[in-house]
Amino acid sequence: MATPQAHAAGRGQVCFFLDTDSAGGAGHAGWAVKDTARADHYIWGTFQGPTLRQPLAMGARIAGGTWRDLSARTSILAPAKYDFYRCQTTASGSIARAQSTYRALARRNYDLFTNNCLTGAGEIFRSYSPAMSTRHLPDGLGGRPNGGGLSPTYYIKTHLTSHASGWGPVSRY
Repeated sequence: MATPQAHAAGRGQVCFFLDTDSAGGAGHAGWAVKDTARADHYIWGTFQGPTLRQPLAMGARIAGGTWRDLSARTSILAPAKYDFYRCQTTASGSIARAQSTYRALARRNYDLFTNNCLTGAGEIFRSYSPAMSTRHLPDGLGGRPNGGGLSPTYYIKTHLTSHASGWGPVSRY
């Protein structure tokens, strides 16, 4: 699978990944950000939510490598698990800030409205690039930041189209 848009080092990119079958059709979001120091290097991850053994845990996972690694059969963002992706190019981005935000979120308790797979991805994107303002990453219902209150499927496929600018098309993964 080809990179959605090949970019030289120095340009950033954020991508949502969407599994529409999870949570009774509400969906599940994964995320990726491009390393601006290297032409084809990304970090990516998911916030899985609580389990029976850890009912308050976030269940976070992170990995890194090329776009090919990201889309490999064994990746946590494997095409067999996710249906769609949607990306936006940014003028710059900080992998270090994205990783720091990921670590902070992974230590917090899961919350359906304020700390979940979608809100976590949004917080990572906002810390990664100053361009990820509400113009490019709009709030969800009830004023909750980063899509809180909206399902991942609705937010990624519909809300970004009607309430944001700069996002590429929803692409079959």
